[in-house]
Amino acid sequence: MDIQVKNAWYAVGIGNEVPAIISGNNMCTLGTDYTFSLPEEFEGETITWSITGYPYIVSGQGTKSVILRSYNTGPATISATYNHGNGNIVAQLSIWVGLPSIDYISGPAEGSIHETLQYFANGYQFGTDFNWSISPVYEENNLFTNGSSVEITFDSFYDEDYLIICTPENVCGSGSPAYKETHIYGYYLWYIQTLHPMK
Repeated sequence: MDIQVKNAWYAVGIGNEVPAIISGNNMCTLGTDYTFSLPEEFEGETITWSITGYPYIVSGQGTKSVILRSYNTGPATISATYNHGNGNIVAQLSIWVGLPSIDYISGPAEGSIHETLQYFANGYQFGTDFNWSISPVYEENNLFTNGSSVEITFDSFYDEDYLIICTPENVCGSGSPAYKETHIYGYYLWYIQTLHPMK
């Protein structure tokens, strides 16, 4: 029974639909071959594969499985089209090739000791992990990470210029870090504000 007939029967409640799903890694390393496939029901059918983005087809055009490779970092969309004579079945999969990136970190540019400030990574890709840190390092300060955001409690008494640092990571490795400058007013200003709070 061909795919069109199976799906027609499924539409009236009989049997199972043939899933138009592309299987394969959605995070890919530069210069490595990756296989992307349609379900076994598409075996022997003519499939047209197309790519939006940098990867190119190494082999498999016209079959249910295709091998892709890319030497450039960035997003891509893989499309597989099957024409059954009365229209198309189209499957798509979004992938990322290469090391991850972050556009910038948003958050306060200044604060005071004993204050907890929150920062956010912006412009990252799916599948990204985040390694947060601050510089300089004082043991009194505490970081509470939550994926693409971090809360930092500045308990060091120093008046200091800090760099908030977020390094993106994925299965390919670590990308270039993003930075955010923040000035924390130290003990003296905090003491004055405690004695004479601004109205």
